[in-house]
Amino acid sequence: MDHLTPIDQQAHPLAAAPDFAVMLSRFILTRKSERTQDTYTHIFNNYLAHCAAADLDPLRGDAIINYSQALNADRKDKGNGGKLSNDTIRNRLKALASFFTWLHGYGLTPLTPLQVSDMITLPEARKLSPRDILTVGEAAALLDTAKRNRNHCRDLCLIRLMLDAGLRVSEAAHVRAVDVYAADNRHYVHVAWGKGDKSRDVEISPALASDLWQCGRLLGLDQQAHSRLFPIDRSNIFRMIQRTAARADIPKPISPHSLRHTHAHQLRLAGWPIELIASRLGHASIETTKLYTRPADLAQAMVLPSMPWQRVT
Repeated sequence: MDHLTPIDQQAHPLAAAPDFAVMLSRFILTRKSERTQDTYTHIFNNYLAHCAAADLDPLRGDAIINYSQALNADRKDKGNGGKLSNDTIRNRLKALASFFTWLHGYGLTPLTPLQVSDMITLPEARKLSPRDILTVGEAAALLDTAKRNRNHCRDLCLIRLMLDAGLRVSEAAHVRAVDVYAADNRHYVHVAWGKGDKSRDVEISPALASDLWQCGRLLGLDQQAHSRLFPIDRSNIFRMIQRTAARADIPKPISPHSLRHTHAHQLRLAGWPIELIASRLGHASIETTKLYTRPADLAQAMVLPSMPWQRVT
């Protein structure tokens, strides 16, 4: 191969073996986006370092079990000073499971995907509550405040891609001029590199499409250009949204994913089937979508009646 993703071969003696290094690097290169490759490289360097410290063979089941136990012991919600969120642990263990599934598919390990699944313990994903969703007033205040930002065209379009179209922050950051298009009198944004390297097409409003094309023109791009509309990275988008939310006096923590959650919430309130919401958001599992739509389901639940004793005068 011409290129191998830079795995830390000093992290474990076995990692220096050509077979292991090549297998792991080839697996990481099956992830199509550089962002995903970088994430997987970080995860597997962490796994190899753990195996080295515990003197474990990273290709054996006992290493997988030990790593899963160590990650779960370092959970923040255990109240013991842990540092890892449930999402971080889930991402690391899912990446490890994916690697062993890939190995098994090529006959490179006797461990089956089912056996690996039994060896890891995935902590429960965080359930959203109504306080995780922007109210209509908060969303309107965020958009209105973004109009007064110095880079108002860029910032407003980025916020709307997440709030109005439900894109992930990394997806919004990588939208190119050519990705915004019209077909049959409807407008879409093509997500070229979604999570898991999956692409999809998301319908957007004509107004948002027009604003995105305007952003491109300000950068000197025509509608067929393959250049990104927003020369800004994820970290700076996160900070931009936090600053805008603070100036809008929104009294709760806001992140880019809050906008995506709010989008899913509004779709569910509008009566969209959960399967369509999952497809629009690019979720691999409908169970993930159910986490997003839980606040809407709570809001649509039966009205709580007054208790009989509350009516006693």
